[in-house]
Amino acid sequence: ALARPKTRMLYLAYNKAIQVEAEKSFPSNVTAKTAHALAYRKFGAPMRDRLNGPRMRGADTARILGVRGDFGFDAERIFSAAAQASLAMGMVARFCRSADTEITAHHFLPPEGLTDDEATSLGHQLLPLARRAWADLTSGPKGMCYPTHDVYLKQWQLSKPRLAGWDVILYDEAQDADPAIADVVEHQHHAQLVAVGDSAQ
Repeated sequence: ALARPKTRMLYLAYNKAIQVEAEKSFPSNVTAKTAHALAYRKFGAPMRDRLNGPRMRGADTARILGVRGDFGFDAERIFSAAAQASLAMGMVARFCRSADTEITAHHFLPPEGLTDDEATSLGHQLLPLARRAWADLTSGPKGMCYPTHDVYLKQWQLSKPRLAGWDVILYDEAQDADPAIADVVEHQHHAQLVAVGDSAQ
């Protein structure tokens, strides 16, 4: 950055603390931002009130998603409506942290104690709930489920944003790269990409 003072560079910081530290150390031709900050204006701001709202109980999420009753394999392994809703929201969370373009049963992490066939069965049972939850979470201010900040980050990634205005993109801590953010970075074909990571990690 010092050697190329006329080159506009974006430093994608891992978190806010690193962004603040980078702003103190990099020269003025470098803009330090978190990916969430880049995504917020278009996708986070419309759901600002929901992001600042109270956390939601599993039973409330189940009601919103229309989960009607229990699902189980035997008397000892029964998943209540609230448990099903929580597992479906977990699928959404894993989808948000991936580079995938749609939610599938692959995003289901089965609880311990299930056979492979049972895990597959439960995953397919929950998939429509996860897709319903994603539709609600991405419906702007009218949605009812509680969104995390990763929801609007995922919307941003799926929109295939072009990080215009920068000639070079610097991506630090690449060994811990969030697949969704990495996907955005890797598609900035107009810019030089510089990723730094620690192979020992």
